[in-house]
Amino acid sequence: MKCTSPKRGGLEIVVLLAIFISVFAFLLNNFVMERKILRQQKLMGELLILRGGVRLFSEVNERGPRDLTELCVSKFRLTGASRNTPYVDIRLVDINDQGKILDPFGNPFSYNPQTMWVASTTPGFKSW
Repeated sequence: MKCTSPKRGGLEIVVLLAIFISVFAFLLNNFVMERKILRQQKLMGELLILRGGVRLFSEVNERGPRDLTELCVSKFRLTGASRNTPYVDIRLVDINDQGKILDPFGNPFSYNPQTMWVASTTPGFKSW
């Protein structure tokens, strides 16, 4: 007697392929959404850092910074401290070749010197 395995029909292969594609699409969608959520959380943190740096700069210098790069290159000294500290540590933000500070989506932050407001230029996050 010969043992032979039954041949799979075309419908079974199509169903297995559809299940595989569905699972793959679900996992890919979860990965994309998780990445977007992480970028949104990073954006909130960077806005807090930059807006805090603008407030600190204006308190120390009695004027707002001319642009956001001034926050990264200018320093101040805390009372009793032995060294100067930047208003915003450049290790906490991404800076492109033109010296613009980029948000987690790769777009430059905008800064209005009159209102001293920092915002993202990424569509959907401009009002954050």
